Amino acid sequence: MAQLKFAIIPGQNPGETITQFIQRKLTPKPDHVKPCHQVLESLVQFLQRKEAPFNVKTILKGGSFGKGTSVRGNSDLDLILFLNDYPTVAALKKDLPMVLHQVKSYVQTHAHWAEELMFRRVTRLSVQFYLRIPDLDEVHQVEIFPAVHVTETTSKDNIYEVMKENQELQDYFMSSLAPLQIAFVSQVPSKVKDLIRLFKYWAQVERVPVKLYFIELLVINHWVTDGKPHNFDMDIYVKQLLQQLADCRSLAISFSDNYNYKLYRNDLRAPYVLDPANPFQNVAPSVGDVTTVCQCAIVVLNERLKYGAKP
Repeated sequence: MAQLKFAIIPGQNPGETITQFIQRKLTPKPDHVKPCHQVLESLVQFLQRKEAPFNVKTILKGGSFGKGTSVRGNSDLDLILFLNDYPTVAALKKDLPMVLHQVKSYVQTHAHWAEELMFRRVTRLSVQFYLRIPDLDEVHQVEIFPAVHVTETTSKDNIYEVMKENQELQDYFMSSLAPLQIAFVSQVPSKVKDLIRLFKYWAQVERVPVKLYFIELLVINHWVTDGKPHNFDMDIYVKQLLQQLADCRSLAISFSDNYNYKLYRNDLRAPYVLDPANPFQNVAPSVGDVTTVCQCAIVVLNERLKYGAKP
């Protein structure tokens, strides 16, 4: 693998390959992952206690941590709280403000095991906390999403038809569709996940205005379009993905794993990157952010040429 003569992002050493940088700086190590697992599992067990004011069917670990794409020391820990008392998303939507208050109050009042747990805010769809991992002296955001386990009880075609006919419910389905999102991302090879980590880290340190889920889907789409190779040249993929970002106004990405988007969308205009679990969610950069994203990618591409990398 070629050695780069410049740092593609802050922290990369001169002469260090991209793979070496990812392994040294970005890939979570077992001594980082284990304490996070332990603390998160304690929270899961706490939320499933009988004395909780909500009736939990099961809890799914999501976010970058659950999908296996987290960057060392900076993983979002999402918990999808599938509840027994709500047969439909519409029913949960009606009671969601009350349920979110119950989650917030229960965790704040009874979670004595989590002395490092600090409330952040209640959003329209979730409750957010800051959680310090004592063994690592790291602080991660934990977001708890009440949801209905619709993917277990309803066909995907029926789910999307309900969403199409009830636009006011579309946002409320996002948490319930989390199993499809997690399955889509988590199944890709570790090398693809390493590339995702690299671009997530770059986006964060350079403050590129993109969603991290967008990064995941952009990288996976590139790998899929290339025929899902078992092995690939990391440096070539980095250059090609930067070129896509530099021209992100023209991005038009969809996936057919769970639906045919043409059955549900006739309003799409580039740029779009459709959530493979949700045809109504476009995670591409907003029109207002596209120019900044393009400029950030062009800066790195120009640096490659300046320091003698192949165009």
